[in-house]
Amino acid sequence: MWPTARPADVAPALGRGDVQLWLVELDGACDTGRLLPVLSDAERMVAAGHRADERRRRYIVAHAALRQVLQAYVHISAADLVFATSRFGKPRAVLRIHPS
Repeated sequence: MWPTARPADVAPALGRGDVQLWLVELDGACDTGRLLPVLSDAERMVAAGHRADERRRRYIVAHAALRQVLQAYVHISAADLVFATSRFGKPRAVLRIHPS
């Protein structure tokens, strides 16, 4: 999925008011089995529910990419990121801050 580098290696610093755009190739060749471990149980269930192989693969790649890009910015493992869904199905990250 990352032909030259992983996002954790290349995520530039964010300045106040910065917006960064990441593009992910959903239709390229990819070993989705390698990506499944970063998905949540709920995401794996949704992926398994897609009957069409292409939809399943695209779902896995999109969700794994989101997790891998976010991990580069928040320094939380991709597999440990937690998402909630609005009543309209829109995801949002839930960051748990642990006091030190």
